[in-house]
Amino acid sequence: MSGTDRPSSGRRGGGAAVGYGGELIPGLFQTREYAAEPFRRKTPALGAAERERLIAVRWQRQGIPVRRLPAAPALRVVLSEVVLRRPIPDRVAMAAQLGHPRDVAALGGLRPGLGGPGGAGPGRGRNRNG
Repeated sequence: MSGTDRPSSGRRGGGAAVGYGGELIPGLFQTREYAAEPFRRKTPALGAAERERLIAVRWQRQGIPVRRLPAAPALRVVLSEVVLRRPIPDRVAMAAQLGHPRDVAALGGLRPGLGGPGGAGPGRGRNRNG
């Protein structure tokens, strides 16, 4: 998550956090292909093995929403519409990414929402905290 993360009491006993950000889709909502793209763009000279190692480290966090011990945190993330409209070059991977937040939310503990300039966001409309 990026932006302002604020811990609060969680409904699953593991705490909760709310995050808002507009650069990328937050890591827990990313597909592996989407997670790999920043490494390709920002560090093109990085070897394939090193890039894969960095992606693997990042990918280990994907188990957080479904872990049992310690209890998984409840997470609410407001996604800027901009991140959904900023595609990666692989169109098939981007199509998979667009449905992924919904799939992750179905696991429980994570709740994505949309926000942005003039849209629903912190304290506005249906995405209101509380």
